[in-house]
Amino acid sequence: MTSTLDDATIVVQRNDCGQTTSDATVSFGEHVAVSGTIWAPDPGWTAVLSAASYDADDDELTVAVGVEPRDDSGPVVQCIAEIEYRVTATFSDGLPGSVTVTHETDEGVATVATATA
Repeated sequence: MTSTLDDATIVVQRNDCGQTTSDATVSFGEHVAVSGTIWAPDPGWTAVLSAASYDADDDELTVAVGVEPRDDSGPVVQCIAEIEYRVTATFSDGLPGSVTVTHETDEGVATVATATA
């Protein structure tokens, strides 16, 4: 059977002043989990799941994380923000063979992690 992507969600775990950090790690279990850190211009921004898609021919999940201004951010301290996040992707009929994670920031789009099951 071919794997099917059922759902993908993102949860921001921390948003604070830091550096222009952009990294991620991928783990495989009952689902695919991506734990990462993306940077933004200031803590008034948040991480968003820009896209999550599964290519059955390549057996690859692609996860794209970006940043956007938060709706609820009033005045914020002026510093580079490090935003820690966790993406969870659930599948039917098995997990993908590989995962690629990209980040989209003011500097453009960059691949920050690749992993194979």
